[in-house]
Order: sequence, then C-alpha cells, then structure tokens
Amino acid sequence: MFLSWLLGPRRKSKATRHKPFSPPRARLRLEALEDRTVPTSVTVIRGTGGAGDVGSLPWAVAQVNGSNDDSNSIDIAPTVTVVTLTTGTLDLQRNVTISGYGAQNTSIYRDTSAPQWYYKIFQVEQRVTATIMSVTIGNGYASGFDADHGVGGGMLNNGNLTLDEVTLSQNYANTEGGGVANFGQLNCETVTFQNNTAGDYGGGLYNKGTVLLSTSVEAWGNSAGLYGGAFYNDVSASLTMNGTNVHDNSVVNGGGGVANAGTINWTGGELRNNRATGSNGGGL
Repeated sequence: MFLSWLLGPRRKSKATRHKPFSPPRARLRLEALEDRTVPTSVTVIRGTGGAGDVGSLPWAVAQVNGSNDDSNSIDIAPTVTVVTLTTGTLDLQRNVTISGYGAQNTSIYRDTSAPQWYYKIFQVEQRVTATIMSVTIGNGYASGFDADHGVGGGMLNNGNLTLDEVTLSQNYANTEGGGVANFGQLNCETVTFQNNTAGDYGGGLYNKGTVLLSTSVEAWGNSAGLYGGAFYNDVSASLTMNGTNVHDNSVVNGGGGVANAGTINWTGGELRNNRATGSNGGGL
C-alpha cells in the first residue's frame, strides 16, 4: 500500500504517432537546349525559272537565304547541264556551298536575250562564307544599272569566297572585274579565267581585298580597257599566285597580263604572250 502511494498512479503510455511517409518532391527546372537548327539542303532539278519556281537555282538560293543555319548546300542535279538565268543577280546572304558536276558538265549562264540580262551571276555579301565548285559561270553582265556600278560581271565578292574547279567565261563588267571583282577574301583552286572583259580594270579579276590563287589557275583571252588584261591588283590589296599561268591576254594601256598597285607574291607559273597597245608593259 505504502509502495503504491510512493509510486503514484500508473499512467497509460500514449501511443507514438508516426506521420505517413512522404517521398521528397522532385524539383523541376528548365534548361536551354543546344541549337538544333537543321541546315538547308536543296537540289536544283530544273534549268530555268525564277525564285518562285520550285527546283530552280534562284528558288534554291531563296531557300538558303531564308535559313537560320550557317551550313547550307545547293546541289545541281547531274541531269541539269545548263542553268539559264533570266532574273536578277543571285545574292548569297547565308553561308552556302553550291556544287555542280564538273565545269565541263554544269554551266550557269545568263540569257542575254531576257529583259533582265544586265546583271552579274553571283554576289556574296559581307560576313558570308561561300564555296562554289564544279561549274562554269558565263555571260554575266555588270552593266552599271545595278547598285554596284558595273563591278564584277561574273561574280562580286564582299565576303569569304572559295572557287574550286570553276571556269569563268565570257563575263563582262562596265568598270572592274569582268570575271570576278573581289573586295573580301577569295581563294581559287583549279580555276580558269577565259575571255572575260572589263571596261576599265581587271578583265579576268579585279582585287581590292585578299586573293590566293593556289594550284592550277589559268587566265587567257581576257581583256581590259585600261589596266590589267587578266588581273588587276589595286592599292592596299594582296594577291598571291602559286603556279598561275597568265597568257594571251590584252589591255589598252598597261599590264596586258597583270597590273599591280598593291602587293603581289608570285611563285612558279608563267607569263607569256600578253600585250598592251599603249606604252606600258604587255606582261606585267
């Protein structure tokens, strides 16, 4: 009895309550994905037509210009041996590689009987990297009616342009660069400049930027009204020629083959049978 009083009344122990198990909540977060822009790759399957004609070269260029990618390609199908242009200059505004099936097999010509015959063939814009390979480019006409005042009959380059196995033939510019007028970076490999004409400077090539003529480059039959029947290298420009053959070109004033006002590095190749009707050098 005394022991019961000492211990006091017994208390019932409370049952321990356990909270129901709750797994940790996943915390979701958004992460930016890498750029998954799909390059534009198109094939030219018809030799005529404008930008609205599916499968034409102007249409293919328009598709590339509308792309957000910097790695695009245009392939000219082997069944298209001649692309005939009847519209304006093909203005390359995005990085692109344009490929034919050999300069002897694929030609891009301007139709001189079309209402818009007085345009060059290609123009490469600033900050654009373009490669054109395995084609002949002909009958371009930089007349002076365009914004570039008759510069670059076959091509006008303001960006970074590579020509690989390309023939430039029978192009005309009112002022400079019958075949090509370069104001950016131009690299040529296995390129032929033949029978191009400039009213003033550089029948085959006019350079106001940097040009590398690497291997198997030839210039013949080109002419200019003032200087540089084949090539004219302007003030502050750089022209490197490795194994370049320059022959049978003509000019009125001087430099029937090459006229230089900038910097030239020439290794190998030959300079022969060029002529100037004026008092200055027929070759260089």
